[in-house]
Amino acid sequence: MNHDNEYLPKVYRSVYHRARLNVLFSASWMGEFIRRFMEKYDITGQQYNILRIIHRNQGNHLSVLQLREQMFEKMSDTSRLVDRLIAKGLVGKRKSTVDRRLVEIYLTTQGEDLLTKILAGIEVLDLPLKGLTEEEAEILSNLLVKMRRHESN
Repeated sequence: MNHDNEYLPKVYRSVYHRARLNVLFSASWMGEFIRRFMEKYDITGQQYNILRIIHRNQGNHLSVLQLREQMFEKMSDTSRLVDRLIAKGLVGKRKSTVDRRLVEIYLTTQGEDLLTKILAGIEVLDLPLKGLTEEEAEILSNLLVKMRRHESN
């Protein structure tokens, strides 16, 4: 994806219109960058997010519902994503030892190994932001948080 603004309009209705389009364009651009990185490991960004959450919650009894609540993108098809990871041998399911009605999700050894490989090269995902100073990256991050907080009011 071309990362300049050649596909964006040259005239905007307002500064908010321009900002909105730039946020959408940048999110799509960053998403494509992440997709290409994850493709090398034969998983999607959503599947990586699941592996990361399970790893972070090791030792806790994590159900699919709890997993969904912690995902960046709250999706109704979390169960299908987990099933795909099971088919790849990266995660497994077992009856909860705490509540036999629940099914827990856990990382397999293969899943742990893949996550270790991904994390070893994950800093590559910072490259699109390296055109900013650390101060600018902090400002950008704070502005995006502010934007999301305003939406929830």
